Amino acid sequence: MKINWGKILDFALETGASIAQVELWLNEKIQELSKDSTVNAALLEISYTVAKMNNDDWNYLKLHLGIKANKNETANFMLKYCNYVVTVENNKVIPLLEGSLNDAFDVIQFDLRSGMDDFEIAALYGVLAAHGERNPKANSLTSAFGRLLNSGY
Repeated sequence: MKINWGKILDFALETGASIAQVELWLNEKIQELSKDSTVNAALLEISYTVAKMNNDDWNYLKLHLGIKANKNETANFMLKYCNYVVTVENNKVIPLLEGSLNDAFDVIQFDLRSGMDDFEIAALYGVLAAHGERNPKANSLTSAFGRLLNSGY
């Protein structure tokens, strides 16, 4: 089944999450991660939200999620995924944004055609979309990545 990542992101953004509602947001994402029908939307929202966090927000989320992870396998998966998103942001997205737009798109296209899993796509797309709100190159890459995904690559 073809996934429309742009529509998933639009839906995920409608729900939003503020730090004051971390507990509720965590519970919702854990529940969504437990269902096949909502897992991709949850992954995308998680990656987008984590990429937008400052260090204090990230530490707050990580602390609360770490507590939940001790008692819940899905929360533990979410914690690992959040850490993966931070790794994607630091080791993939930031370096892509430092190079040329064409080179960055070639790397994304190569990675996608080499066989990215849905969780990898969600992480990369969500982080790019978050950066795209303040970085024109990231915004262009998000759009190009979305077109590539929608074309079936």
